[in-house]
Amino acid sequence: MPPWPDDGRPAVLVGLGTTYQQQEALLQRVIDALGRLDVHALVTLGGLAGHHLERVPDNVHVVDSVPHGAVLPHIDLCITHGGHGTVVRSLAAAVPVLVVPLGRDQPDNAARAVAVGAGVRVSRRAKVDELHRTIAVALVDRGLRGAARAMAERMAPEIGAPAAVDALETMARGAR
Repeated sequence: MPPWPDDGRPAVLVGLGTTYQQQEALLQRVIDALGRLDVHALVTLGGLAGHHLERVPDNVHVVDSVPHGAVLPHIDLCITHGGHGTVVRSLAAAVPVLVVPLGRDQPDNAARAVAVGAGVRVSRRAKVDELHRTIAVALVDRGLRGAARAMAERMAPEIGAPAAVDALETMARGAR
């Protein structure tokens, strides 16, 4: 259950990674942008757990971590660094992503989310005004939401216990 009332305002999840990638300044700019919007936001610190933020607006809730599977059903947009886990979990839950790649495979994951229409990419150097505009547009973009739903439908057969059982049974038959 999210830490805010069900009052019809959009909800945003922010997760910029579980490892440190010098993301503290970016995280503060994202939080500042969210503070200008009429949204609820849940920020997971991940690789910055224990880090002190300069400003946290009233509409932003900050935690060290949260199980994304429990939160994503209540989320309208996920702002992520573009790690595979967060992108896949978000799209599997039909939640569009705003990707701010920090490194590693993240630019590629961002490109894929953008290519299928379920994501928007923004530079890690984006200023608060640009982040504010991009988040605001993403929250009302029906095409983005529809593409995320389409990705969730495409991914559904491959996710969860039935797919795992099928794969194990296939492997077991092949071992005989």
